[in-house]
Amino acid sequence: MKANRGQMERALDAPPADVRFFLLYGPDEAGSQALAKRLERAMGPQAERIDLDGAALRDDPARLADEAASFSMFGDRRWVRISGMGEESVPALTALLEASVAGNPVIAVAGANRSVFFGEPGLLAALVAVAAVKTFGVGIAVERYGRRRGAAWERRVPAVLFATHKNTGMAAALAMALLGPEAAVPATVCMTVDIAWLIYVSRFTFSRSKRPEASTAA
Repeated sequence: MKANRGQMERALDAPPADVRFFLLYGPDEAGSQALAKRLERAMGPQAERIDLDGAALRDDPARLADEAASFSMFGDRRWVRISGMGEESVPALTALLEASVAGNPVIAVAGANRSVFFGEPGLLAALVAVAAVKTFGVGIAVERYGRRRGAAWERRVPAVLFATHKNTGMAAALAMALLGPEAAVPATVCMTVDIAWLIYVSRFTFSRSKRPEASTAA
C-alpha cells in the first residue's frame, strides 16, 4: 500500500502488527532517513536492530524472513533495517511477504538510483570508464590531430568542444521522464565526466599560457 507522509509518520510512530515492511523511497533521502528515525524511536532504545544490505539479501534470500520472525536473544523488541537495496533484494522481499510469521518490522531506505551507485560498483566503474574514453580520449585525440595538421588555435578549440560536449543534462531529463530514474544514471555519469573534462581543457589543453598571443608576448 502506498502511503502519504502523514500516514507513514503515524505508522512508524506505532508500527501496526499487520505491516511487515516499510519502504521509504524518493529523491529526498535525508527526509526518508528522518522518517526511519521515527521507527527507531518507536521501537525504543533497548530494541535490537539487525542491519542488512542488498548483497546479504542477494546471497541469502531467506535470511530476511528469518530475521523478521526471530525473537531477540535478550528478550527485547527487534527490528530490521536494510540499506543499499536494489533489484537483487526482490526474492528476499517476496519471501518476507509470503512468510506465515513475521513479527519484527522491516524498513528500507532507497533513494533514487541508490542501488546502481552503491549496489553495483562494477557497473558504475564501467560507466565512468566509457564516459572518460568518449570525452577525454576523443577530445585529446581531436586536439592532437588538429595540431599535427597545423590547424589554427581558433579552429582547434571549437573542434575539440564540439567533438566532446553533448547535452547530457537534456538526455538525463528525458530518460527520467520516459523510462524512469534508473535510466538517467548513464547520462548523469557522463555529465559529471563532462564537467571534469571542461575543467581539464581550460586548465591544461587550452590554458591562457598556451594561447598563441601569450607565447608571442613571452
